[in-house]
Amino acid sequence: MAPFISGIENLDKLQDTPVFYSTNYSPVVNDVITYDIISEDDRLGYVDKVLNTIPPNENTLIYFPTVKEIDNYISNTTLKNTGTVLNRNKILDDFISWGKREIHPEWSIIKALENGFLVHHGQLPLGIRMLELSLFNDDNSQYTRLICTSTLLEGVNTTAKNIIISKPHRGHRQVFDAFDFYNLVGRTGRLYQHFLGIAHYIKSPKDPTYHKEQALKSIEFELTDTSIDMDINFGNYTQHPEFIQVLQRLNITYDEYKSQIARKHRFSTVKYLLEKYDHNKSALIDILNQLNKNKAKSKLELIRILTKILEDKKYDFKLKTYIVNRLTYLRRQSVFDVIEATKQSYPKENISSLINRTIRLKNSYIEFEFYSKVCLIQFFMKCDKLSQYLTDTLHDKLLKNIEILYYINSPNKKMLKDMGVYDGDIDNIISIIGNDFSNITELQELLKKYYSKMNNISVVSRFIIDRLVN
Repeated sequence: MAPFISGIENLDKLQDTPVFYSTNYSPVVNDVITYDIISEDDRLGYVDKVLNTIPPNENTLIYFPTVKEIDNYISNTTLKNTGTVLNRNKILDDFISWGKREIHPEWSIIKALENGFLVHHGQLPLGIRMLELSLFNDDNSQYTRLICTSTLLEGVNTTAKNIIISKPHRGHRQVFDAFDFYNLVGRTGRLYQHFLGIAHYIKSPKDPTYHKEQALKSIEFELTDTSIDMDINFGNYTQHPEFIQVLQRLNITYDEYKSQIARKHRFSTVKYLLEKYDHNKSALIDILNQLNKNKAKSKLELIRILTKILEDKKYDFKLKTYIVNRLTYLRRQSVFDVIEATKQSYPKENISSLINRTIRLKNSYIEFEFYSKVCLIQFFMKCDKLSQYLTDTLHDKLLKNIEILYYINSPNKKMLKDMGVYDGDIDNIISIIGNDFSNITELQELLKKYYSKMNNISVVSRFIIDRLVN
C-alpha cells in the first residue's frame, strides 16, 4: 500500500504479473491549515504559536528540514512554554543522566527532553531513535511532542494527530513536491485513534502552494539498468573503454575486478578514487613509511592524506579528520571524550554543531563510507605491488582499529549493534552471554538466560533488550 500512486507501468515485464488496485478510500481525513508568514525569520516563532494552540495531550510532530534547524529551534525558542508538563519518569531520568555522561551535557536532545520534547532524526543511534519513538507512541509516557526530520517520510510509524511543517524542504535546498508534502501530511491521523489528522503548514511568500491532485504519481517498474555498472556485472564491459583503462591501470582481470571491487563500489567511485590515489600516492607512501619507522607516531596525518584522496570537500577538513582520528583510537572513546578533546584543539567551534558532527561521523561515516573506500585504496596499493609493510601499516594503524571498534568482522557483535544495542555495551554483553549464537532466536534465548547478570549496561541497551526478551 502507498498513498498517491495512480498507477504502475511496465508490470508486464514480470513473469507473474501482479494486479494494481487504485482507490481514493482513506480510513482517516487529513486537513491542512496554512499560516502565511512574511519573513524567514518568522518561522520559529510561528512554530511556537501553533504549538500553543494544540492541546498538550494531542500527539504532535514538528518537522524541520535539517538537524541544524532542529538545534536552532531547541536553542532559540521557549520550549518550556510549549512542551508538556511531565511527571518523573525513570527511563527518561536514566537516559538523561546517561546522555550527559556518554554524549554531552550540552546535547540538544537532552535539552529537548528536559523540556518535554522528543527528537528523531537519522543521525541518532538506532537504539535512541527506537526509545524516543516508543515514548511518543506510548499513551502513558506524557511525551506528545516529537521534533523530527524527513525520517518521518521514510516509513516511521507514529500515532500523531498533528504535524507542524516548519518549512517544505528536505535538507538544505530540496523543495518538496506535492507528493512529498502530502506524504508528510499523511503522517497524521490513525485508525481508531485520530480520525482527523491536521497539518499546520508555515508558508513564506517563496514557498509553494500545494494541491492534493498534484500529488498523484505513476511510477515505472524497471527490471533493467542502462548504467555502466549493470554492463560490468553482466560482462558487457568491452563497450566501455574507460573501464578497460582501469583494468589495464590496475593490471587485473575482469574477474578480479568483479570479485574484489564490483560488489562494493560503483565504477564512477572506483575511477574517481583511482585518479585521486595516483595523484597523492607518493605522499601516502611517505606517511606510511614514517608510521612504520616510528610506531608511536599519531595516525592523524594518515587519515588526512586518505581523506584528501576520498573527497574534494575542503570545508572543515582539519576538524573532520581530527574527530575521525579520535573516533578510531583502538581504546574506545565515548562521544563525550571525543568532544572534550576536540574543544581543546578547536575552542571556537559551536558545541551543538560539534556534538552532531561527532555523532554522525561515529554512527554512519566511518563504518559505511570511510572504511570501505580506504580498503579500496589498500587494494590499489596491492595492485601496484607496493611493499607488504606499507599495506600492513595501513591496516595495523587504521583499518584494524575500525574493524575492532565497529565490529566489521564480528557478525555476532554486529547483530547486537544492528538491533539498536549501544556500541559501548556490546563487548560487555558478549562477555556475559558468549558468542554461541547465529540468529536472532538463539540470541533472544541467551539474553533471557543471562538477563539478570546484565547490570552495567546503558538505559538504551536495556530498553532494546527488554523489547527482545519480554
